[in-house]
Amino acid sequence: MKLAGLGIDFSTGKLLYQSVDEEQFADRIFALTSDRVPSMRMMLQAVTPGVTFRGEMEKKPSIDLNNPKSAGWTYLINENDPQRPEIESILTPLAKHRTGGNATPLFYHGEKEEEWADWFEENYYAMHLAGQKPPHFILVIGSPKQVPFHFQSFLDTIASVGRLDFEDLVQLKTYVDKVIRLDQQVTPANVKEAVFFATDGGIQDPTFFSRKYMAEPLADHVESKLKFRVERLIEKDATRTKLLNVLKVTKAAIVYTASHGLGAFNLPTSEQHKLNGSICCQTQPGETLTLDHLLTADDIPLDRPFLEGSAFFEFACFGYGTPAQSDYEHWLAEKPVHYGKEDYTAALPKKLLSHPYGPIIYIGHLDTAFLHAFTNPNDPFIKDRWHPRIVPFKTAVECLLNVEPCGRSMQEMNDQYSIGNAYLANNYDKVRRKLTKWNKEMKIRFVNAWIKRSDAQNYHVFGDPAARLRISD
Repeated sequence: MKLAGLGIDFSTGKLLYQSVDEEQFADRIFALTSDRVPSMRMMLQAVTPGVTFRGEMEKKPSIDLNNPKSAGWTYLINENDPQRPEIESILTPLAKHRTGGNATPLFYHGEKEEEWADWFEENYYAMHLAGQKPPHFILVIGSPKQVPFHFQSFLDTIASVGRLDFEDLVQLKTYVDKVIRLDQQVTPANVKEAVFFATDGGIQDPTFFSRKYMAEPLADHVESKLKFRVERLIEKDATRTKLLNVLKVTKAAIVYTASHGLGAFNLPTSEQHKLNGSICCQTQPGETLTLDHLLTADDIPLDRPFLEGSAFFEFACFGYGTPAQSDYEHWLAEKPVHYGKEDYTAALPKKLLSHPYGPIIYIGHLDTAFLHAFTNPNDPFIKDRWHPRIVPFKTAVECLLNVEPCGRSMQEMNDQYSIGNAYLANNYDKVRRKLTKWNKEMKIRFVNAWIKRSDAQNYHVFGDPAARLRISD
């Protein structure tokens, strides 16, 4: 079976990755996994106490993990951030709103990956050992240069985490003011409606499967089980014009898009930062992808409310951000290919959440996304039967629409990441010690575990992890 990755190369209009044979992919992964095993073991060592503590919190009747005042809330910032005093001042009203008092911040000191387990012991779990309550909600402040994306993934296994990374402090203050205002206003900004958008490039294209086995079943579930009115923009209706027309007027609680994300790696760096992760809308057969087919940050109007108070879930490559080097490229290519000089957050979520009358929650994907992460094209499931691969997406949508804090919506995804680390590290050792045969069946299991693990690692919340929807019934 072939593995298919999503993402469109803007310079060619074709897939960023050509499909690769599953067994070939497995052999490349296995040959290079030894470099990642120490990291996986470090993650296991670090997160086991955190997961145990989270389980203890869930069992205590005095702690409500859906209530930041009960579960604890704080923010994490790079200790050497030159704007730290101004940032702390801006976040003070949000800390008071979430906790009823002040929040003691956590600090990232530039630790290397092999030191993250020590950071956890010294900065987070030590609070538990000292009889204090470590905060369940952690808001990361700053760019991935200040706090790495993978450190955010690490935190996500032990807590509910989100990030804010804006162009300036004015945008940060705008977001904070918006969240507090929407929480306190009498009338909710959103109604019991949802918008589902899904392109389809034909059966040879991964978006055929994301449309058929992700977006449509989720839309049906939200409509029939959760009793939301659903607006569908599917296949030929998934155009940029129709999407913008709907988004400019809807008061839907959630917008869920499933499409290719743009990779503009042959353009100048400034254009890459502006366009990477843009939503690639439906094209007609033989039509060349142009800017007219993209929903970009420039399309978000600032002169009117635009999805005020809503959640935006973007299933697309690079929707959340772009790493300097993909976690996948050295498995797929003979030589590593670098996306850029440094990791960066995408422009679209920044624009959406910095809008004074825009969304408060964004969930998206870092790096490229793979078809295997949510379905098996050789064994597709029918709409009313939820395959284990798709369950984390279903759970995330249910959590958001059940007005739970958005950081909680990623728990199943984060658990999948932790389980994947354990499975890969343990089975790699078994194969190397000849306790398990490296045959076709084992290769398929290894590939599936690797992709699900890596994909789960790359889903993140942009916004305050304690933010929740308010929906008028």
